[in-house]
Amino acid sequence: MGSYKLYVPIYLKLSKKETKKKKGKLVKTKTYSLNLNQYKTWHYQTSNKLKKKFKEEIEPQLDELKKLLKNELLQSPLTLNFNYHPGDKRRSDLDNFCTVSCKFLLDALKEHKLIEDDSYKHVVALNFEIGIMNRENPGMEITIQDQCSF
Repeated sequence: MGSYKLYVPIYLKLSKKETKKKKGKLVKTKTYSLNLNQYKTWHYQTSNKLKKKFKEEIEPQLDELKKLLKNELLQSPLTLNFNYHPGDKRRSDLDNFCTVSCKFLLDALKEHKLIEDDSYKHVVALNFEIGIMNRENPGMEITIQDQCSF
């Protein structure tokens, strides 16, 4: 056991189709920013679709982690460190991006049977930090530390 790194997106497109016809013109589908200001305005169906899409995006990393752990659970207590890599220089609140990624990640870890539960009995600390700007691949680098790395 120990310390494990994941890189998750902070922007998602929902539609399987990249474009749709609107009055004879091709229009790109909407890109969703995974931040708290947007999250609280989403319809519950949109939120559920984005959570599923998030899980699909990180599934290869979760499969790799599961293989590394030999199908065992991450050992509680867990600490998660979120390092936010923005795609531009616009000012943004660190907690707005980290909280949605945190929620979606913990749900994905639970559904993927990598953690027993996402309650405070198993996840004891969440740390948010700002990283360097990454124009090509903005996202969130997450380090998971289990009890064996304390």
